[in-house]
Amino acid sequence: MSMQSFLKRRRSPEHRYNGNICFLYSSKISERVDLERACRILVQSDAFNFALCSRGALYYRSERSVTCDKLLIEQSLDGQGSSIIGLEKFLACHPTDAATMGVWKALHLLNSDSKFSNGASSFPVDSVRIQVSPVAIRLDGDDAYSLCTPMIRLYEDGTISVLFELLPGFEKRSVSEIVSDKVNAAMRETKSLQVSVPLYRAALEQQFSSMPLATRWRQFSAFKRLMQNAPLTQESFELGGDKYNLVELMLTNHLSLSDIARNIISIIERSLDIGKVPQRPQRLAKQWMSRNLSGWFGKPILIVSSHDGQCLRFTSWPPRCRNTTMRRLP
Repeated sequence: MSMQSFLKRRRSPEHRYNGNICFLYSSKISERVDLERACRILVQSDAFNFALCSRGALYYRSERSVTCDKLLIEQSLDGQGSSIIGLEKFLACHPTDAATMGVWKALHLLNSDSKFSNGASSFPVDSVRIQVSPVAIRLDGDDAYSLCTPMIRLYEDGTISVLFELLPGFEKRSVSEIVSDKVNAAMRETKSLQVSVPLYRAALEQQFSSMPLATRWRQFSAFKRLMQNAPLTQESFELGGDKYNLVELMLTNHLSLSDIARNIISIIERSLDIGKVPQRPQRLAKQWMSRNLSGWFGKPILIVSSHDGQCLRFTSWPPRCRNTTMRRLP
């Protein structure tokens, strides 16, 4: 028997993998950002769910006002976990499954950050994680929507990133199938993008504010009508045990995930500039222009939770919501 035939017979079977795919995009919008001010401005709007500062401050809405709770986070002696005190008030406000899971994930990432931080050298710089309200994305070639809650990370030095974790993930897929269907999804066009009404209005206002004065004067009535009529065109989606009414965002036929990330970052930059998440067009305001200070970076992140070649199976942390699948309601 030749060596080639022997190796062919001994070749390992192709494994199947389960997990999720994320896409991370980053840029820089300022030389310095007041993180506390940014948290209060963004969380005041229903376009965002919560904000968690790297120093343990949790910002969320309570009876239509922004509440800040200082969490006490104590690392375990072996460095493998932590105990958290101070979440009771947040949980008493009955947050959605998406917000609850988002806080647990943010705390998990904060615990991971602490292993690499060095307070003596101020590394890394202070930052905050902010969860965007759910959006539904349907890419070219997909029959169904993927629902996700983009996670923003804003640093004190003005660096900003947005992370998309598309749900559902992948199950029992080969490496080639994962690369073809999931990793390369960022290069496909977005056929449909559904967002919450506050995020829809903020996106339109950001587009409107970037127009020259003469154009805004002509288009004012049309944009105002679109913003006012947004609640009349909502569609229902479910994530976990919660129902979300989302609106089709205009002009999405030729956008990629990278373009969507740029728009979300522009909304945040615009909101921080004017001190609120905009919901109405301003016809006579000064034309707004982004002060993007650096390049644009993007990469896929593959998270494998298990595969069929494993000898042992570990339980993932944090625990999942009771139902992470998404379906469109009639």
